[in-house]
Amino acid sequence: MNDLVMEMLEVSKLDTPNFKLNIDVFDLHNLVLKEIDKLKTLINEKSISISLELKIKTEEDELFVYGDEKRIEEVLRNLMTNAIKYTYEGENIKVIIKEYNNKYKFVIENFGVILTEEELNS
Repeated sequence: MNDLVMEMLEVSKLDTPNFKLNIDVFDLHNLVLKEIDKLKTLINEKSISISLELKIKTEEDELFVYGDEKRIEEVLRNLMTNAIKYTYEGENIKVIIKEYNNKYKFVIENFGVILTEEELNS
């Protein structure tokens, strides 16, 4: 409950004129690994496996990006928590980091509850 209240307070800050992003360089790959680790309890409770796939041009493990790490972390946590919540026990979640037009994007695929077109549009 406390997390929900804190999240609502954070979201309400987005509407204030004083809201500013804290833009800096951070390692997206490391951030994804940390979030997976933080969610291990939920993952283990449902016997879900998570695979991380890097579709990038470099051989490096580090994926440095420029952005607000805290906000990206919140988005990632929300997407991953939803994926875990709606994935059937024993299934798999894929986290993919892709390089696209000199940028990185992450994709989270889960196999479980399928939303109807109407649910997606509401």
